Amino acid sequence: MDVLTPYLPAVQERLNKLGLMDLYAVIGVLMATYIGSWLVKFIHVRWQVRGLPVIQSAIEIFESGARTKFPNIPFVIPVNEFTLDDPWKKYATAQSDLIACPQLSSPYAVYITSNPSVAASISAKPATVFGKPTGMFRYQAINIYGLQIVSTQTGPEHRRHKNVVKGCFGEAVMQNGFEKMMRAMDTMVREERLEDGGRIDVYQPLAATLLVIGQAGFDYTIPWDIPETNGPLLPFGEALHVVEHSMIPQLLLPTWLMDYSPVATMRRWGKANRSLLHHIKAMVAAKRSELSSIQSALPRGEKLKPPTDLLGALVASQMDVEAEESLVAGNVGAGLKDSEIIGNIWIFIIAGHETTAHTLCFTMAYLALYPEHQEAIFKELQQVCGGAMPEYRDVPSLHYIFATLYESLRLRDLVMTLPKLAQQDTVIPYTTWTSSGEVIQKTHPVKAGSHIIIDSPACQRNPFHWDRPETFDPTRFIRPDGTFSSDGAHSGVDGDGNKVVFTGFSIGTRQCIGKRFAEVEMVAFIAFMVKNYTWKPLSKFQGETRESIEKRMLDATEELSFTPSDFGLEFARRA
Repeated sequence: MDVLTPYLPAVQERLNKLGLMDLYAVIGVLMATYIGSWLVKFIHVRWQVRGLPVIQSAIEIFESGARTKFPNIPFVIPVNEFTLDDPWKKYATAQSDLIACPQLSSPYAVYITSNPSVAASISAKPATVFGKPTGMFRYQAINIYGLQIVSTQTGPEHRRHKNVVKGCFGEAVMQNGFEKMMRAMDTMVREERLEDGGRIDVYQPLAATLLVIGQAGFDYTIPWDIPETNGPLLPFGEALHVVEHSMIPQLLLPTWLMDYSPVATMRRWGKANRSLLHHIKAMVAAKRSELSSIQSALPRGEKLKPPTDLLGALVASQMDVEAEESLVAGNVGAGLKDSEIIGNIWIFIIAGHETTAHTLCFTMAYLALYPEHQEAIFKELQQVCGGAMPEYRDVPSLHYIFATLYESLRLRDLVMTLPKLAQQDTVIPYTTWTSSGEVIQKTHPVKAGSHIIIDSPACQRNPFHWDRPETFDPTRFIRPDGTFSSDGAHSGVDGDGNKVVFTGFSIGTRQCIGKRFAEVEMVAFIAFMVKNYTWKPLSKFQGETRESIEKRMLDATEELSFTPSDFGLEFARRA
């Protein structure tokens, strides 16, 4: 400091002489420097992606739910070039299954791939090669109640969550989920007066799966028609219902902003958020106390019988991990933090309710449009169950239902994109082809920090991997012996009998950990409906064409997941 003292008066004098123009000049230089640095980074990115077909944009628009909300502005927000209504179209135009998407707002390269084999290869790589870009908004936003398994980084953090969460999906929980869905279907028939058939809105599966997540998830009965209350805290079922129907604002807005909003609807959203968190915390504490009491009464060394509800199973699994880690290493902080337990319960709700219900909506639409598959399922049910209703033990034998669900999910992929982060310099293979049909295998170098987006809907419609990819055909998942072709590896069968990677539940170490629970729920729903009813589309107006009906029923929007439109179905009771 003493060295600088002689210069301070001169510096002060110079500062005093600085005028407004000098200030503007300084600001201008700073802005020019900032913009220049971004341009240099962008030019560097363009150099990295040279040789590839390109979709150029000014801002990053790969967040599901955001892409379709913007107007199409070429080179700025080129929404139309992403061809969301026809996922394979952009690759067909580019004659390449790898496209670069340089974005002026992003100082890293972005690639999208529609090759399911490449997707499987990337997903199989260790976390040191490809991780998860957990800084993306989609992953930060779903942490509203705490970090959970979906938003964790691949590697030790993900394994820590998986070590606890995997204990939630034992056979007892699966059977309970099946039985609760069957009970929910009885409730739907009664409440919607469908005993002899009738017309219902396709969104009724949302209500049915909400009942299931209440019963199978929390051992809590949610009413079919949820009344609106105005107390300081909303009941659990109402809070869950409100949060589910305000998902985008819940993810975007802080709770305090909703609480103090002049808009009554927003204040109700905030109250629902706080109420749901309060109830989940109370349920976790009560369940831990209950299980601890039961455990303490057991003979030394005897393990607790796994609970059949998801909440109980998660808490019990956490207690097991704590006990094992404490025994081995004296680590009393093993397993998950309290906020992480709540975060994982939250993601169970989303996955166990919304995504399952949306898949069922699309499946009901396809079965209405292609009723011959209703009859194929009914024939299988008669062979497996006879005149009785299916039971949980019958689930593995209902191959055609599995095939139908997978085919619906193939054509109406819910998650849309599976982002990966290159942790080190690497290469990825890709395929190009010519108009004459020549296929060329290539590789492209990828720099550390680049994002590789697995375009799941396009993977599911890639004609090099799927025979007649635009056709709804559940039999593509049926082996010659009549069994379902997936053995847990999510593989379909193409026209040549080759194994094809199915990306609908994600793949690799990050594949959906609740896949089996979702399958059991959906099989129960479809089995109940086909066993008791036939159904067909409802026309919106007299003379509506088949093409118009199909387009309307299969239309969807990107929200948190791919969300079906609202349409009606007409049911007839089977004799």
